[in-house]
Amino acid sequence: GGGAGLLTGPLFLSAGLRGESYIATVAVAAVAMHLGRLAAYGVGGLVDGTTLLRAAVLAVAILAGNALGAKLRHHVDAKLSTRMELATLTLAVIGSLVGLA
Repeated sequence: GGGAGLLTGPLFLSAGLRGESYIATVAVAAVAMHLGRLAAYGVGGLVDGTTLLRAAVLAVAILAGNALGAKLRHHVDAKLSTRMELATLTLAVIGSLVGLA
């Protein structure tokens, strides 16, 4: 695992990214980090067929969730969207501090 999202989320928000630009930037950064991590684990012999299958299932679930979120996002105004983004980051930090993540 890792906590990069807890660091990059506030960084991208402080850079002025909001709404779809924020989400797209976070998504691209996450994909880059995960691909790098997967490659490093593969080189180290820690990735096998089962791991790749699980990763593929999770990737499909994430893409489906993102597609649903993109459709629902147009029903939420920018101010509420920013509040939801900050609330999600806050819950992630709290979850990490109490050992949930």
